[in-house]
Amino acid sequence: MDILKRFNKQLGNEIYIATGTDSYESHVIPEALRNSCTIEETCLTNKKCIQISLEKLSIDVDLFINPSDNKIKDDYTSFLVRMHTKLIKSNFTCKIEHLVPYNSNTKNYITGSSLIGKCPECNNNGSGYYCEVCGMDNPADTLKSSYDKYHPKDQLALVKTDDYYLILDKKHIIDSAKKKSLGRDTLRLAYKYILKNDYARLTELGSWGIKDATLNNEHVIYSYSSSYFYSLFLGELLKIEFSLEKNPFEHNSKFEIIFSFGFDNTIPLLIYPPMFSKILGEYKDYSHCLVNRFYHLNNSKFSTSRRNVIWARDCVETLGSSVDIIRLYLCHTCPDENTSTNFDENEFKCFSKNISIIFNKIYSFGEYNKNDADIPALDMYNYFFENYIDLSPGCLNLKKVADRVISLLNVINVNDRNQIIFLSAFIYPICPSFAQKLWTKLNLNGQPRYLDIKK
Repeated sequence: MDILKRFNKQLGNEIYIATGTDSYESHVIPEALRNSCTIEETCLTNKKCIQISLEKLSIDVDLFINPSDNKIKDDYTSFLVRMHTKLIKSNFTCKIEHLVPYNSNTKNYITGSSLIGKCPECNNNGSGYYCEVCGMDNPADTLKSSYDKYHPKDQLALVKTDDYYLILDKKHIIDSAKKKSLGRDTLRLAYKYILKNDYARLTELGSWGIKDATLNNEHVIYSYSSSYFYSLFLGELLKIEFSLEKNPFEHNSKFEIIFSFGFDNTIPLLIYPPMFSKILGEYKDYSHCLVNRFYHLNNSKFSTSRRNVIWARDCVETLGSSVDIIRLYLCHTCPDENTSTNFDENEFKCFSKNISIIFNKIYSFGEYNKNDADIPALDMYNYFFENYIDLSPGCLNLKKVADRVISLLNVINVNDRNQIIFLSAFIYPICPSFAQKLWTKLNLNGQPRYLDIKK
């Protein structure tokens, strides 16, 4: 997202990044137990770790919050409950009786954070409500061979409970998804869910979360359904923080909304936002959706739910490379829906060595001369316009952008001032530190940007 932000600011567009921690998701419960601290302390600690990692990787965000923080907790809770209550009062919700796993020994309902089993769709092992392999929604009572992650020998019973569900307008959801320039596999997943389901969950049993005022105290608002309301709240904070005329989500605002999420969150992010926007009528849906997919790390499956977390600050120190080169390699190996990619440490070390040599060669020039460019101005514009396409939300392709950066680094004439000016601007979205160093050495003010290219 920050790559898109830097590129769009070069084009003169007004753009903001707002994000936050998912503090009310049930996976925070076992994390707090492991660390022998409160849930609130866990949320605060993780927020600090993420903040440091964002800074270490030069990821520029305008707003980053923890909704369980005492400073904004009451405001967020009030906002979410108000939106949720409006939704419940609409004609698009209903109560449905369903089954949930229950551990009679611990007297706990087994929620997504502690339920392990096989996905009924693809038969792969997993946990939680959405399969990390195929992306399909898995209601707790449908997982095969399921058990309590923290008490695996205990027998689970299925007990009945009532929860609120959203009545789906299938045509509206599909029409909305088709407008977001999603890949075929992503759209196919949405179609598959729509064919199988008439309803989507709005509340769940849980010991942690924001209570649903219309049900008993054992029920909380389903965190996967509330992410759209979380986005609206971030919009309100942006409006205040940057003195915007209105919340960017309001229908007549000048902003397009780009939302980035993990592949295993595809279904909730394609189902709930268009429905909520239609039902409540106050705010618009996301304009574009960017789907993030899982890397393999040294040929092994890598995912946060398996506690495969690598904090960026550790990554920078362990790999012993510049942040720019790490960012470039991550883009160069960026997975998409057609390709699973592998972050290989040995391959990275070779990559880092080669790019470091090129960086040093470019930066160690003497005085720039105004020689005839080895790269004609027309080709520079071609580089730019190819990036303009691949850094558009509707057809984002970071691998192509990174490969284009690598190509340009290898053919640039270090003695040609116009080429170095262009290079600084061109690599800035992915390699901001090195680009800024070049720009400063050129005695140019501000941040790298596109100037007229002369032959």
